[in-house]
Amino acid sequence: MSKRLSGRHGALFSRRCLPLGQARSLPFLLLLLVAPAPPQSAEVPAQQQLVFEATVERVRVDVIVTNADDQFVGDLGFEDFRLYEDGAPRQILSVQLVDLGAGTVADIEPLPSEQVTGRVRMDPAAETPEAHPVGNDYGAMIFLIDAASLDPRARIRFARQWGEMLGEAQILNVPRAAYMLDQTGRLRELTSLTHDVDALRGVADAVQADSALGTSMGRKLVGLLNDSQDPATSGDAIRQARAYEAEERFRSYITLDILTQFCDALAARSGRTALVWVSSGVKLTEGGPFWAIAGNDPAMNLARDRGILDRQAALHEAANSANVSIYSIDPTTPGDLQSVGFDPSSQRSGSGFAREEFDPSAESEQVDAIDDAIDGMRDSLRHAATATGGEAFIMWGDTARALRTIEEDGRRYYLLTYAVPSPLGDDEYHEIQVEVQRPDVNVRARGGYVDLAPVDRLTRSVAAALILPGSVAATPVGVRAFRRWSAEGEPVIDLAITVEGEQAARGAMAAGPDSSMPWRELHAMALDGAMEMVDEFHIAVQPPGDPAAPRPFVYLHAWALPPGEHDIRVVVNDEGGGRLSAAQLAVEVPASAGEWATSDLVLTVTDGHRPSQPLIENELFPGETLEIHMEVDGGREPVFSGRVLGPDPEVLVAELPGSPMTRDSTGIHRGSLWLEEMPPGSYTLEVRVADPLVNEEREFRVPLQARPAIGLDQHPPPMAMQKSMES
Repeated sequence: MSKRLSGRHGALFSRRCLPLGQARSLPFLLLLLVAPAPPQSAEVPAQQQLVFEATVERVRVDVIVTNADDQFVGDLGFEDFRLYEDGAPRQILSVQLVDLGAGTVADIEPLPSEQVTGRVRMDPAAETPEAHPVGNDYGAMIFLIDAASLDPRARIRFARQWGEMLGEAQILNVPRAAYMLDQTGRLRELTSLTHDVDALRGVADAVQADSALGTSMGRKLVGLLNDSQDPATSGDAIRQARAYEAEERFRSYITLDILTQFCDALAARSGRTALVWVSSGVKLTEGGPFWAIAGNDPAMNLARDRGILDRQAALHEAANSANVSIYSIDPTTPGDLQSVGFDPSSQRSGSGFAREEFDPSAESEQVDAIDDAIDGMRDSLRHAATATGGEAFIMWGDTARALRTIEEDGRRYYLLTYAVPSPLGDDEYHEIQVEVQRPDVNVRARGGYVDLAPVDRLTRSVAAALILPGSVAATPVGVRAFRRWSAEGEPVIDLAITVEGEQAARGAMAAGPDSSMPWRELHAMALDGAMEMVDEFHIAVQPPGDPAAPRPFVYLHAWALPPGEHDIRVVVNDEGGGRLSAAQLAVEVPASAGEWATSDLVLTVTDGHRPSQPLIENELFPGETLEIHMEVDGGREPVFSGRVLGPDPEVLVAELPGSPMTRDSTGIHRGSLWLEEMPPGSYTLEVRVADPLVNEEREFRVPLQARPAIGLDQHPPPMAMQKSMES
């Protein structure tokens, strides 16, 4: 099936609907929606893309090997490693030494068979393997700051030390992203993946200054336990304790689900990816810190909550399947605990209550149950780290030291690859065990993976990228939104999405003239201010295979959305190269009140041979004509004019004479101007719409960059101005 986009854009390509099971399964995975960072302009090209394998035929395992002094062991050879899946030995296909500090990956080749006897390397001083540069998709670090669980002093201390550590950094080896989870279960993106040290330092400052109060669990427990002993207040105390316990259960569900979705989104990245969970933990039991106070059996504190445990298991499987290591940091200090009635010496973990803080009549069994429950919450941090090859830093006041350890783990490691045994995609969890044939060393690696079927793996990755677009990064994907009116006079959003990149075009050209461009799957959803889904679409398109085109083709979707502010998420999947791209932008659809209003300034380009398409990044190629479109609702006699300024805004390069706009049958005035043969250089386009009869006007300013023809001397002709009226 094919479709030609009508009107001024007219891009031509094939499209097909996604399989029903895949397209319809996505919304059910969108359980948790992320509150975006401060909205950017809808004209900013959004986020990034990454490489991933839709089918797991090769498993990559990053391995950290340290000696007795906790120093990295960097002289291991191919024959030093043994790898087992489900207890059976597997042939290792490749071993690489990744050194992000040096920006290199060294391929470690096996020694000739005559140099190996059993498991002993006969030539430990073998020649250093040749290294090659590291790609930009190696590794990442995601911070999830669970502000709802942290005492405010612990959160502020963590943020201060984090900021101080960033202040010492000059270059970051891997990109970082940061998110904060508040008391309502809302996840706020503080920054998407970035190497910008200043931006991350600003995030640390914002976390330190945030007004989030945390749970203040200690103070709540102290007050409720005492109130529960007083007949006059015991009823209210018990009801409040039950409410607090329900809140803790909800927080546990939300937190574990969000961590799992981070792992799904990060599944595509190569190398060691660290998920840094800053928290005091979540409950894993039926009972919890408030359970005994609520009048329930204290022994139930030891009974595991099946719903939470299922989510915990799903988190560990998702992390191991995505090659993500979880590092948990609890920045609480003994001083924080003592100030709210804890005795750090009463339990090995430092979570025991100081009994002298309570009424002497309080039953010791209740206090013991509270002790066990609080200590058990930190078990969630320990389990996550142990199960995924990370580390747990429980009650570490020196969080800077913990962060340096995480940095060091992500800087140097071995990357092992082995083939998956048949059958592929069995949807089962397979355990991985790595051994190193060297005495007195410690080995850390992920514990296994789920061999998902290709469609399930893709669906989970797409859903996670829609929820967490800031965790998808590498090469940008262009997305832009234009507000205008449809032919029927209804407000619509033209969502323009880049669906073809230079790499795909080169691949099609190398494959020959009969080859076609690979299909792209486009997934988009619009959320309202309450983060509820308003609308979605899922479609597959096949752009025309034209490697000679100077720019990628653009898919244009006319989207009728209700009035209001919308957070739009877009994911593009390249079926040919297995690349995911994610984007996020904010768009406001105004209410139609019958008052004078304009559309966005819609810019399109054409070279006279190919159909017009929206301009996404404000760059013009040689031989292209810039088309400028404008619409007015509620106008009387609007006039459309403009001018072009040079790098110096005082220098007028060209004038676009005023042209009356034409009113159609729906009452919308429409008009167009265009510029031809723009010489290379930087410009500012100024467009003005004036309607004197209703005393209304509006101005637009857009930067433009005209690129030179590569390898050719430029003798540009004068810029040609033309105008037209659309009916």
